[in-house]
Amino acid sequence: MLAYYIMNDKKLTQLVNEEIDKRLEAEQRKIIKEAGQECEHMYMPKTNLNGRTSKTVEVCFNCDQTRMKPRKVNVMCLYWVGNFRGRDFTTRDVDRLYKSVKLHIDRKFDFYVLTNDMEAKYNVPAKPIELIHAWPGWWSKVELHRPDLPKGRTLYMDLDSHVIRSLQPILDYPGDLVMFETGIAPHKWTKLKRTGWVPRYQAATMLFDPGCKPMTDVWNTFTACPDIWMNRYRSEQDIMGEWIPDQPMFPRKWMIKLDTIRDYDRPPDNTIIVTGQTRDGLFRKTKDIKWFEPMARG
Repeated sequence: MLAYYIMNDKKLTQLVNEEIDKRLEAEQRKIIKEAGQECEHMYMPKTNLNGRTSKTVEVCFNCDQTRMKPRKVNVMCLYWVGNFRGRDFTTRDVDRLYKSVKLHIDRKFDFYVLTNDMEAKYNVPAKPIELIHAWPGWWSKVELHRPDLPKGRTLYMDLDSHVIRSLQPILDYPGDLVMFETGIAPHKWTKLKRTGWVPRYQAATMLFDPGCKPMTDVWNTFTACPDIWMNRYRSEQDIMGEWIPDQPMFPRKWMIKLDTIRDYDRPPDNTIIVTGQTRDGLFRKTKDIKWFEPMARG
């Protein structure tokens, strides 16, 4: 009889459901605390005692940790059209990256495309920024160091990157220019340095404040004689590895190469970004990996 009244009284049903939710949340927090686990924060607007939703404070659904509502950020990629070492990115790759970012970002963002093709058409709300130099291929990434880029915290990602979990830890990481550490094994470093490699950073993902001193220094030095530097180094990340070697770096566990996980049943628990091109073009055939597309684009 009690169940009948609960099912037919909408207000009572709502109260019961709210109580169940509260108990489930409390149990989840208890499990996390007892296990000593690192909470994968899921933030939502905090509700005040009077029932009003805060416009400035958010609270984690799992552990009750609070934070100020994050500010809007910029997300940026490079779409360079031309023949360079077999790279053949298309506007579809821009669209795919945007969708992956949008699924996993917890704040408002503007999506910018540094490009030498201002006539390109996208199926996502991309804002093109014209490249001002004719540097080939990945050397155009040096223009990320331009001091005239849109102001605000900026996340750069290569077009062969996929986001599979929340970007919140990356976006909140401190530092004026943050990258990942190289994945090249130390025993290969000596040989690689002879060919212009500097095994220090993996610059497929960069978090930075446009116009910060490290980036301005790179820009000013490089633009003074770009041909010399392009002949001396393999890529822009090697220049940064030698010129500004002491920048903060993200935990390596947050990024993994696509070729590494092609046969995985599921990605490692801490992976946020999967990146890299393979010779068989797997980065465009990710549907061949059963779990990949649902995690990367929903």
